[in-house]
Amino acid sequence: MKSMMKRLALLTLALALVLTQAAFAESSDMLQAVYDALVADGSDFNQAKDMYALYYEGVSLDAALENNSIIITLDSTNEYVESGSWVFTQEGDDLTATLAQEDDSGPSMVMTVFQAVAASHGVNSSLLNGYMFAQGAENPYLSRETDETAGTSKYSIPLNAAYDFAGLDQMIMTEDTVYFFDALDEDYTNRGGNYGKVILVMNGNVHNLTMLVCEYGELDEVAYQDIINAVSAAKPDGWETFVAEYTELKDAKADGYSVALNPDDALVGEIIEERYEGYTYAIVHIGQGE
Repeated sequence: MKSMMKRLALLTLALALVLTQAAFAESSDMLQAVYDALVADGSDFNQAKDMYALYYEGVSLDAALENNSIIITLDSTNEYVESGSWVFTQEGDDLTATLAQEDDSGPSMVMTVFQAVAASHGVNSSLLNGYMFAQGAENPYLSRETDETAGTSKYSIPLNAAYDFAGLDQMIMTEDTVYFFDALDEDYTNRGGNYGKVILVMNGNVHNLTMLVCEYGELDEVAYQDIINAVSAAKPDGWETFVAEYTELKDAKADGYSVALNPDDALVGEIIEERYEGYTYAIVHIGQGE
């Protein structure tokens, strides 16, 4: 009986070790994918690393994968840049980091790792940024828990999020949802932002306004509503006519306004340096002259 119990105990222990090893292997695979995305060419992390090397003497930014953690280290002998270290540890299906509330650099490091987690799933970063902005505090892909007593904030990033972008087609730019919808005046302005699946760039003044509309996927009713709301808020000369006559998303050319759907690279390049991957474009002009 004792021999049987001993064998049973050894079998249970062996099974537990196998399951534990499998769990660590899976965690290692997930973290490895995040780390690879973090240090990939063109990543937010590498862009920051290059910026420090270019503009701040005596500053180096590095990242390491150690056991179940990703550790970002900023070493500095520069009086204008403070050294720091940020540890992102896997806890179950989340990657977490606990930061002091007075850590000014910490939130940007969290966003850098957050972008790497999303990139490891093949998520479009511009779409993700727009979705996060529209969601505000109700973000299913990144959460924060504050401990006022300890003076810390714990950030949690799900490693297995579905990234289904629920409600994306209902995210419309209005004067209440975006900060750059104001009436134009005589001064030339360059404004815009990313909200939901649309990126909007507005250049001009009250007499002439050019808007670049970038929508993830194909142009649809969301882009149309954003255009109408943006023009109604900016109020360039002739805006009432445009709103009254432009009743659907289409190419248009009339006295005082024009709309070009799917403009070529040269026209888009006059407004932004590089196209956003996965986006379709429209250019709206309102006013006399180009």
